[in-house]
Amino acid sequence: MGEDAKADKALADRIAADQTLITWAGGLPLSVDGQVIGAVGVSGAPGGEKDEACATAGLAKVAGRLR
Repeated sequence: MGEDAKADKALADRIAADQTLITWAGGLPLSVDGQVIGAVGVSGAPGGEKDEACATAGLAKVAGRLR
């Protein structure tokens, strides 16, 4: 969403108006049976793609335990 907002001013304005929304890379939804039950957030690596890769690896590690 953050990348899309760079080219879409209306989207950027809606994001800016929502103080509860963060669009940085590194956050992923945690879903079970199509329902979002939480999220995983990772931050601190130099570059959002590394944060997202870490979050993805973490979710993959616990995916079999989610029901």
